[in-house]
Amino acid sequence: MSHPRRTFSESWHRVADIRVSLLTTVKSHKQFFRGDWWYVLNDPYNNRFFRVPLYAYEFIAKLNYEQSVGQIWQTCLELDPQSTPGQEEVIQLLTQLHQNNLLHYDSSTDNAVLYQRQEKLRRKQMRAKLMGFMFMRIPLFDPDKFIRFILPALKPFFSVFGALLWIFVILAAGKVLIENFSNFTAQSSQVFSGENLLLLYLGMAFIKSLHELGHTIVCRYYGGEVRTLGVMLILFTPLPYMDATSSWSFRQRWQRAFVGAAGMIVEIFIAAIAVFVWANTGQGVVNSLAYNMIFVASVSTLLFNANPLLRFDGYYILSDLLDIPNLYQRSRSQLTFLIERYIYQCKNVTTHAYSLKESYQLAIYAILSIIYRIVVFVGIILFVADQYLILGLIMAVVSSILWLVLPPLKIFKYLASNNRIARRRKQAIVITSAFFVGLMLLLSLVPMPDRFRINGVIEAKNSRHLYTKVDGFVDRILVAPGTSVSRGTALIQLRNKQLSYRYALVLLQRKEVVHKIAKARKENSVELATLEKQYKNITQRIQKLSLRINNLTIKATVEGIWSAPDANERRNQWLFKGSQIGTILSDDDYRFSATVLQDDNSSLFQQGNKEIEIRIRGQQQHNLISNTIEVIPFQHEKRTSATGGQTGAADSNGQAAEPFFRVYASLPVVSPVPYVHGVSGVMRISLEPKPLLLQWSRRIRQLIQKRYQL
Repeated sequence: MSHPRRTFSESWHRVADIRVSLLTTVKSHKQFFRGDWWYVLNDPYNNRFFRVPLYAYEFIAKLNYEQSVGQIWQTCLELDPQSTPGQEEVIQLLTQLHQNNLLHYDSSTDNAVLYQRQEKLRRKQMRAKLMGFMFMRIPLFDPDKFIRFILPALKPFFSVFGALLWIFVILAAGKVLIENFSNFTAQSSQVFSGENLLLLYLGMAFIKSLHELGHTIVCRYYGGEVRTLGVMLILFTPLPYMDATSSWSFRQRWQRAFVGAAGMIVEIFIAAIAVFVWANTGQGVVNSLAYNMIFVASVSTLLFNANPLLRFDGYYILSDLLDIPNLYQRSRSQLTFLIERYIYQCKNVTTHAYSLKESYQLAIYAILSIIYRIVVFVGIILFVADQYLILGLIMAVVSSILWLVLPPLKIFKYLASNNRIARRRKQAIVITSAFFVGLMLLLSLVPMPDRFRINGVIEAKNSRHLYTKVDGFVDRILVAPGTSVSRGTALIQLRNKQLSYRYALVLLQRKEVVHKIAKARKENSVELATLEKQYKNITQRIQKLSLRINNLTIKATVEGIWSAPDANERRNQWLFKGSQIGTILSDDDYRFSATVLQDDNSSLFQQGNKEIEIRIRGQQQHNLISNTIEVIPFQHEKRTSATGGQTGAADSNGQAAEPFFRVYASLPVVSPVPYVHGVSGVMRISLEPKPLLLQWSRRIRQLIQKRYQL
């Protein structure tokens, strides 16, 4: 697939008499892209880049003030009609060069037209900044002198030694992280706590500064210039950024990709060093700062920097690897072309892809990037609203205007005035209107299946939970889970050395007091009464400690089947007093138990004839149909996660922060799935079909009520 070259254009009269030339400051770099030679045009003063194919560059290079565009094109056509770009392509080339400020116009050119184009470009840039208000950039200074100064000391790292060192440190840090993974995940709950926010920002600022420095150094190492270093406001949080667009002039594709990846390479290396610091320091500022750096490097790399669907490092790496510069802009232009060409049936539009493969790549990228951007922005708004509700609401209002109000206005303006669809304008308006009207009718009137899923567990109807009565480590599993046991059977042995030491110490104290009492009786001492009282107190302490030591042995309280699915995983784990350790099942009658929040529960009460399907973990290929469902219509006093279902949030005292209800579903008597108490599963409840718009509005309302109690 190649660009169709239309020799003539209806708009040729608009540019034929213009006299233009490339700016004298523009530099050209020859590059090899996808089997063809191209030229990259760059103006170092405005840091603009533009790529043109060889045949187009040969035309552009001939532009001068002595001849008009029409005269130069006619000359090229006479000399080489096969390689001369068509009039439509010339118009597009001049327009794009002008938008990138790479052209200089003769003074006799219509300045009013140029001013209008410049104003249009300025408004477009302002709209882009408004759309990216969460990622605003503020340039500060030129770091080139500093980079030139430190570069000689860093050149040894641009070698096999540097690569091997990086790999070794990363692998060693990975081993340490795996060995301490449980501690690492446990500490994650404190990342966004109030007392950690300052350390989180400091760790982020430090590691992002080195990240940007990595881009800058690698770019300069291969001959590029970095003239801008500034601050980017990500969610209104100031973080450093740099402009390494000069790397686009590098002839080698891998060099450009290396510049794009350099920041992440440095960031991961620093995070690996932070792993060693975190693993070898106790609780404190240094430990928390190291953990925050690890967290920032992992989360930001996965969600933002390495993701090519956002315009960060991953985007530029993918653009270089695919040999598609301006990937984001060209993908959206290609998507517009496909709509105009194959939906509106416009014949005079030109593709922005240079091959069929590139056409698919651009279209797929455009769709995925739009979806991912919406998902990320919604996630960011929810995160900010969780921390600062008012700020989150403001961001939601601004985003709603940008995503819900401006796009329809832009579509209306496009349909009313765009020249590319001039001959098919009526058809385009009818098709677009029919699409949106049909979409709204589909979403608001057509009933669609309405289901919601609840996580839960299988449980025996008659069961007795066992809890620890003292603190201790799980020492031994005395009876294998699944065994039939009688009342009083010892099941698990806990270990508490401190309790054993205290018991042994009290026994020695009693022995000492007994010796003193015998001596006092022989000497008829006045201390005898005091010693006997002391003996009584020690005896009571021994009885209490003896009871606690006996409670280190967990025993069956009733006869039944001993169930403890996670018993082996809990070996050597510290359990606090009151921890559930297992269950005694006293019969073979099972049910599926789950919990739902009050808002979901209202749907269960209001609608009948529900279809209920249950799938058990590890047996997803089997659908168990439940005939009856029971919803307990009262609020539980305590939040519980035993069922694995929705239990809502809880306050610091363990009280439920919102009402939730217990749901019991019957299980088939005959089933291909063996019922095991405590095994988790999913219950899917089918409600009466409703339009998608009603379903979505209900879920959004429930989300807001659940998260913000509004």
